[in-house]
Amino acid sequence: MRFLSLVAMAAVALSWTARPGLADDAIHLKNRTIDPTLEKSVGSSPASMDGTHALVRMDHKPTAAERRELAREGLHLLTPLGNGAWVARLDHVTDAAARRVRWAGELPAEDKISRGLRDGMLHAHSKLADGRRVLDVQMHPDVTMAQGRAMLEGMGLAILDEAPSIRLFQVAAGERDFGAIAANDAVMWVDETSMQLEENMYQAKPATGADVAKETWGLTGKGVKAFVLDGGVVKLDGNDDWAGRVERFGLPVPDVVGHPHHVVGIIAGDGTNSDGFIEGMAPEVGVISASFIPGFDGLLPPMYYNYGNMDTAYDTAINEYGANVANNSIGSNLAELANDQNGYCEFEGDYNLTAQQIDTIVGGAYGPISIVWSIGNERGYSPGCGTYETIAPPATAKNSIGVGSSNKEDDSVSFFSSWGPTDDGRLRPDVSAPGCSTGRATPAVCGENHDEACPPGIVATGRKNEYISFCGTSMAGPVVTGGVSLLMQRWKDTKGEPLAAHSTFKALVVHGAKKVEEQDGPSYRMGYGVLNIPGSVLAMDDGILVLDEALDQGDVWEQEFTVDGGEVKATLVWTDKPGPVLTSKSLVNDLDLKIVTKDGDELPWILDPAHPADDATKGENHRDPVEQVQFDGEPRIGETVTVVVTGSDVPDGPQAFSLVLTGLTDGPVGDDDDDDTGDDDTGDDDTGDDDSDDDFGDDDSADDDTGDDDDDDNSGCGS
Repeated sequence: MRFLSLVAMAAVALSWTARPGLADDAIHLKNRTIDPTLEKSVGSSPASMDGTHALVRMDHKPTAAERRELAREGLHLLTPLGNGAWVARLDHVTDAAARRVRWAGELPAEDKISRGLRDGMLHAHSKLADGRRVLDVQMHPDVTMAQGRAMLEGMGLAILDEAPSIRLFQVAAGERDFGAIAANDAVMWVDETSMQLEENMYQAKPATGADVAKETWGLTGKGVKAFVLDGGVVKLDGNDDWAGRVERFGLPVPDVVGHPHHVVGIIAGDGTNSDGFIEGMAPEVGVISASFIPGFDGLLPPMYYNYGNMDTAYDTAINEYGANVANNSIGSNLAELANDQNGYCEFEGDYNLTAQQIDTIVGGAYGPISIVWSIGNERGYSPGCGTYETIAPPATAKNSIGVGSSNKEDDSVSFFSSWGPTDDGRLRPDVSAPGCSTGRATPAVCGENHDEACPPGIVATGRKNEYISFCGTSMAGPVVTGGVSLLMQRWKDTKGEPLAAHSTFKALVVHGAKKVEEQDGPSYRMGYGVLNIPGSVLAMDDGILVLDEALDQGDVWEQEFTVDGGEVKATLVWTDKPGPVLTSKSLVNDLDLKIVTKDGDELPWILDPAHPADDATKGENHRDPVEQVQFDGEPRIGETVTVVVTGSDVPDGPQAFSLVLTGLTDGPVGDDDDDDTGDDDTGDDDTGDDDSDDDFGDDDSADDDTGDDDDDDNSGCGS
């Protein structure tokens, strides 16, 4: 049965008075764009929608305090849709609150269901043997898991999995059920389930400066724990290079091809089996190993993604094992599916429910954690899908550190590494790191006897006391995870505990990255450049770190500094709220960075998703939760400039941020003030939780497609 026959196609507008409002009146949903100025008002009063979820367009962008006041008056603004639009629950709305609404309309079923389900464009991976489909059903943020479960069970649906972090249920349903599920007021989004996650250095260490960091600052990852979530677990006695430093939990899923063992070796190997020659990025870091679990109790197809496993794995790693940083060299392997001509290319670039789940976990759903995610290898294995906009979800998440692959000899982009932008124009990857080689021969250290020539790639530990060589973004991700472990150790050594927030370490990674490709600014191919640990350490030690500030709607943070000479660089990062599932834009809170000089404003780098191959230019960035201003400071030495961060659109604030500044000194010339507001000794950053005054796990988010960092282990160039 076609879904379109089950629901009405037009929203019904309430009779609230339309009035002049914000510059962009449109409400940009994923399935359509609503222009409130053209929607006809019908109905008698707001009371006709009492007790339901509706679309509202406010007459301005409310602050957090205003939202709380509106809730007391019966208007609960729940899910920001951008620029003053919200999904709201109406509960005996007072006249005073109603006057603040510019337009309101029903939220019909066709706005809450993916186009694939709506149009009958279904894929093989979601089909059960009995013909039913596995669906992802997300509840509104004010609907409890118990309420959602009772509603679905009351409809006679089989619940297969749950993910409390994003209020998600996976159910088995017949096509006749699709419309009824979406029409239920408690439901925010319905989609075909995501594909399952699959596994996606000679060494990479010298190419990132990690060897310099060890020699100069003694950085080895000591005192830091790295969580490796992969396609299997490592053997506790698997390799002498990291013996005694690995903990393990969950089902002991075997490592069939050596992928998890290799990833752990890149992060943590100490070179015991090679007299120190093949050493990982952080040879004293502690490792926690767990496996994602495809399917659910054997009931589901093999390409089915288990959301509950992700929640449980991160909760356990953080709260029972003390993980500080996590590596995910996994993804949805869209490349092979796309090559089968099954319509999977369309998922590349999507911000989906899995991406939303990652953003929720980074935001502190289970406690502080930094998450690194390999960006995928789609460009190498599905050329029919194109070159740009080839990143498979969940690598499309906003808050994780997305990592592309470079070649270790010359920092060139690897042929397989996926390129941005995402569907909503955001920059992915954030940075690149060595994930392959240019094809040069490597020493005879591979094999059990360490006497075989290694294939081109990144050399690290295998399943036994051996070394193996792979290529892929799966190798680049753990290089960055090891690098973040070194930065965390440096933080502990110089600033103490607690560790800074994830956004601080992400900002340091981006700020210190090495420029590549003979162009200024970032690119959709390699992000802000190649990981450069010494550059990040120097920014931490000698730069100015602003770590304990947060902005609500319309707030401004500004401070004067003096140009110190050389390059001036400012990197702003915030851990954004999970993107709303209904909209075409995943950024929720938009902060803006600029540096005011006597000759005008210096603005951040921006890229044009309509022309993704073009060099970066400068302007206002309204897409990314990372912004960077950069200019030559030599002509301005001694000049006083003002660094400004503005909460230009913060529907779900206050929004905390991290800001890294180099090439500047505190205060204007002649300022003897000892104020440490922007100083780098802020060890009391809101650890891991970049969004003060917010229940991240309660925030609803965006729709789903699972990311791919898969690898082809037969060729040696996998994810």
